[in-house]
Amino acid sequence: MADLSLDILCWNVHGLNSLARRSTVQEMISASSCHLACLQESKLSTVDQFLAASLGSARLDSFNFKPAGGICRTRGGILLLWNSSFSDLSDFAMGNYHLSAKVTLREAPYFLPSHSDFNFVYKAADKNNNRLNPRLMSRIRDTLDGCDLPEIPLPNKKFT
Repeated sequence: MADLSLDILCWNVHGLNSLARRSTVQEMISASSCHLACLQESKLSTVDQFLAASLGSARLDSFNFKPAGGICRTRGGILLLWNSSFSDLSDFAMGNYHLSAKVTLREAPYFLPSHSDFNFVYKAADKNNNRLNPRLMSRIRDTLDGCDLPEIPLPNKKFT
C-alpha cells in the first residue's frame, strides 16, 4: 500500500473581504499540492459553499469555518478547506480562538487515466510497439498493486 502523507497549508491571510486577496489565496492554493488548507484571520462572519469552492478550486472540495467575532464581526475567523477524496474531517470543536477537527486519511487515492491506453501504461510486454512511458507505467502498476487486483493474462495477444 502506498505511504500516505498529508500536505497542509496554514496561512494568516489577514482578511478575505477583498476580491484581490481572495484571488491571491485561490492562486496559492491552486499552485500548492495541499490536501488541507487552514486559513486564519479570514475576518469573515459567514462562508458559503460558493466562496469555499472559489478559494479551494476543484481539489479542496469540503469546508468548515469559525466565523469572525467582535462587535463588527471582523476579528479572527478560521476557514478549513480539504480534499474529501483524500481525507475525512470530523468531530469539529470550536472555541474562542480555535477550530479543531479529527483528520482521517482515506486509502491511497488511485490514479487511473481515462484518456490513456491502459496497456501502454501497464505492461511493456503486451505492447506491439516500443512507445513506452516508464514513469506512468510505474505509477499505474503501483496503483493496481495497491488495489490487489489480479492480472488476467491474454496469451499470444499484442495491443497498441
